[in-house]
Amino acid sequence: MKILTPAITKKVQSGIINNITRREYYRASQEISIVLIELYANIPEKNRVSYGIVYTIKVLSEYLYTELTRIGAPVYEVAGTLFQESNDTKPKCVALGIMSFYGLGSLKETLGYFEAAAASADWEMREIAQMLFRKLIAKHPNEVGKFLLRLAVSPDANLRRFVAETLRPVRENKW
Repeated sequence: MKILTPAITKKVQSGIINNITRREYYRASQEISIVLIELYANIPEKNRVSYGIVYTIKVLSEYLYTELTRIGAPVYEVAGTLFQESNDTKPKCVALGIMSFYGLGSLKETLGYFEAAAASADWEMREIAQMLFRKLIAKHPNEVGKFLLRLAVSPDANLRRFVAETLRPVRENKW
């Protein structure tokens, strides 16, 4: 299902990428929220239960990661700044999604962001974080295993739940 249309792609370029290159992260964050609504509207109604907001975040995150890499932007710094400066959950989750793609090549730098999201008081942030984190398990099983073992014994119930939800049997986890 293709929800990223040419019109939305143009909006991403002009509203998100351009604001990022000008270091106007708050404005980029606002544009991310608008684009996510448009992406969600492109999901056929009968598919919205299966392909909801998490799907739109994954689609936008992957596109932004690819574009930021293509233009030579400092992807890690951009995603980190978006995560820290966004006031809304969904742009923070898009930043985390960008981090998840970055983490495929450089895991250690991204773990702190996933831990912060997992410890968040925001339920939606925690749920989306564990879904985005799953792709890192297959790529970095040993490092992720150590990270998850540390979180599993945390006094923070949200961190322990992140571990359980990340490892539960789903399509992405092939066990």
